Amino acid sequence: MKPVRILIADDHDVVRQGVRAVLEGQAGWVVCGEASTGREAVAKAIDLQPDFAEAYVGRGDAWQAKGNFDHAIAEYKKALALDPENALVHVGLGRIFYNEKGQYHEAVTEYNRAIQLDPALLEAHLALGEVYEEKGLYEEAIARYGKVLEMEPKHPTAHYGLALAYEKVDRAKAIAMWEQYIEVATGLASEKDWLDIARKHLKKLKDQPAGR
Repeated sequence: MKPVRILIADDHDVVRQGVRAVLEGQAGWVVCGEASTGREAVAKAIDLQPDFAEAYVGRGDAWQAKGNFDHAIAEYKKALALDPENALVHVGLGRIFYNEKGQYHEAVTEYNRAIQLDPALLEAHLALGEVYEEKGLYEEAIARYGKVLEMEPKHPTAHYGLALAYEKVDRAKAIAMWEQYIEVATGLASEKDWLDIARKHLKKLKDQPAGR
């Protein structure tokens, strides 16, 4: 049986030394390196195992966080060359293509590929729904948000997106969905600001004469 190879990452020397001492006392475990920063850890992981796809994903995430999207794309593509079925990487690429590059078709391709690989990946359905909604493809957006709610009926973001999309095509359903969103989101700290906006949308719709 091959030994488990471990790379220790921490920004404190004393912590790394203590962890190394514990790990080296375990049979079948080998400490193969140390790193004091996340970037150094990723670089060493790639040096130690060049075919480790997740290391390239980590480096892509780091570049994306710094706003260097071309480098991020390059690293994500390296990861996919090693692990073509990593659905989350396709989602990451889709976000860069749409949000940073303005490349709609490329983004949709990446999101659809992610869904093909992992039909239960909520992030991909939500991202695709948001793209469709922004492009005025409301029926397509409704379908994506609806798919999320099939899998997670109380997902607040899907309720919110669905309410926005229905506003463009069906006033009655929009009212019902805003009411559902408010019910689901009430009490959630993450939704506090969005709840205020939702209530304004709901009031405006209810104040409109029927048929508009």
